[in-house]
Amino acid sequence: MTTESPGGRLPAGERRRHQRFKVPERTLAITPSIIGQIIDISVGGCELKYIENNGPLDAEGTMDILMHSGSFFMEQVPIALAWQDRPQSSALSNIIIRKMGVRFADLTPDQEEKIGYFIRNHTLGVA
Repeated sequence: MTTESPGGRLPAGERRRHQRFKVPERTLAITPSIIGQIIDISVGGCELKYIENNGPLDAEGTMDILMHSGSFFMEQVPIALAWQDRPQSSALSNIIIRKMGVRFADLTPDQEEKIGYFIRNHTLGVA
């Protein structure tokens, strides 16, 4: 799968509108109800995993993006829940790890630029 540039559009027929990029392992998404690990990101949104402890994420809200290294921080990114997996319970543990996709909603031009900067300078290649 090829794109024009980081964050470029995918060829016709692809489910996702934007190319996704892997992020460093300790890149966090922080919302009022969860702290999760971002798995991949695009100009349109991201996928993350988190330990369920307070129930599901609200359908809309904001999140902060933080790299553990401290080299990138972005706060109050408007998001909307795109999808969420079904929790898998385990007889071996009470810990439930969930995955979800969020889309970035109504970004300002400055926020769009910061997401683009993050993709260009901090991602690890195509997801």
